[in-house]
Amino acid sequence: MEEQAKNLAKSTAAIIIFSLIGKFLGLGREALIAYRYGSGMEKAAWTVAQSSTGLMSALITESIATTFIPQLQKVHLNEGPGAKDKFTSNMANVSMVVALVVSLLGIIFAPFIASITGGGFDPETRALTITLIRYSMPLIIFAGTVGVFTGYLQFNNLFAAAGAISLPQNFVYIAYLVALTPIFGVKGLAIAAVFATLAQILFLLPSMFKADFHYKPLVDFKDKYTRQAMLLALPVLVSTSINNINNIFNKYLATGLGNAAVSHLDYANKINLVILGIFITAITSIIFPAMSRAFAEKDFLFGKQIMNGSVKAVLLITVPSTIGMMVLARPIIEIALQYGAFTPQDTVDTAVVLQFYAPVLIFLSINNVLNRVFFSIQDTKTPFYIGICNVAINVSLNLLVVNILGVKGLAGSVSIATAVACFLRFYILRKRIGQLGMKSLLRAVVKTCLAGLVMAAFASTAFFPLEMVLAGFLTGMKLRIAKLFLLLLVVLCSAFLYGLILYFLGFREIRDLIALIQKKLEARKANK
Repeated sequence: MEEQAKNLAKSTAAIIIFSLIGKFLGLGREALIAYRYGSGMEKAAWTVAQSSTGLMSALITESIATTFIPQLQKVHLNEGPGAKDKFTSNMANVSMVVALVVSLLGIIFAPFIASITGGGFDPETRALTITLIRYSMPLIIFAGTVGVFTGYLQFNNLFAAAGAISLPQNFVYIAYLVALTPIFGVKGLAIAAVFATLAQILFLLPSMFKADFHYKPLVDFKDKYTRQAMLLALPVLVSTSINNINNIFNKYLATGLGNAAVSHLDYANKINLVILGIFITAITSIIFPAMSRAFAEKDFLFGKQIMNGSVKAVLLITVPSTIGMMVLARPIIEIALQYGAFTPQDTVDTAVVLQFYAPVLIFLSINNVLNRVFFSIQDTKTPFYIGICNVAINVSLNLLVVNILGVKGLAGSVSIATAVACFLRFYILRKRIGQLGMKSLLRAVVKTCLAGLVMAAFASTAFFPLEMVLAGFLTGMKLRIAKLFLLLLVVLCSAFLYGLILYFLGFREIRDLIALIQKKLEARKANK
């Protein structure tokens, strides 16, 4: 048991490290896009086109990876270990065939897709959006294979490569933005998106061989396990991608507020999801195979313990991240994106949107964990129906506030709708599998919020006065670098203060972490 805990800790650390590198590269990619295109027409068209293709790719990858693991567990238990490669190969091939058809339909119906996702655009921006959709649509062909390979590696406890999946993708984007954008422009960026997804498959292949995977050239749509996985993937596609669906609708309404509104909404969303991509992805990637095994073996107590601990871990990370982004939104956007065509006014406008968007991080992250519980007990319908409710609430709120609050109202609507969906998941899960340890979760909420508010007061008091002092005698790049170091210092001190407060409040996970570190240090001293 102790050895398993060590392996899980190492896997979690590996995913966090690789995700951290990937997200920094992702921020670099967004900074280059901001530098090249700012908040103008090309950026707006790219954002909406990406919502139709890049996000569709991510949805396919996520939905297939999510349903693939429980089905692979079934194959392993019912058919034996030797059947895993056959099922995996068939899933990859079937996914590619289905994605090829979807991609061709997307190219044909690109004008219709652009009308749905970019209905408020002027004719010139809409025409560019149609072109970008058609150029980037083939990336969907490779998305299913990425999902299958990722699920296979996670099932075999090879989490590092799956956690590093964004590295090759971002390398391709950055290479294009640095070297080729002046030649091929934003249309070439859409083609680069296709190669970026293909690069992910090539990146995963060595780890697949390490897992002793042997490819089988077969396409069997009648295979019962493949059919089950595909049928389950349809509702999962909605339930795991509600935030993306909400963002697509938000961007549709934002197109009626001008190109800049679309860009500000997109930049704020990308910044907000950095924490989700680094830490929460690591948690859900590690827990999902373990929960699937627990519930498959009818060990509901252990499965619920995994869920409870995961939600606490999510709260520990997302509560301070959310509060910190709301307090330091403007300097975060300024340091990350304010280059070239991205103006100081863009920074101010995007920061306001980020403040309204930030709360969604907490509820979206908890929803990701709770969805995994439903999927582990082979229930994909409930998250699907909750997802429909989420979208309905978001759409209703959007229509009420868009003409009053503008783009920040669109961001706030997502946060409220996601929060309601989170409470619904808890309510239904409790009815489905019994007690969830809600008292301990409520204590965790209170403690993290109290510590987060004290942390916010410190961060605000520490950063903004010192920023004004720096602005008094530094200018240009020297001022930007000084602000970056100041921001990092304040964030580190704030995180330390947050952890210290939780320690004295008796937050068990923090105390366990401190005890583990002390044990490691004592062991090193003893070895010396």
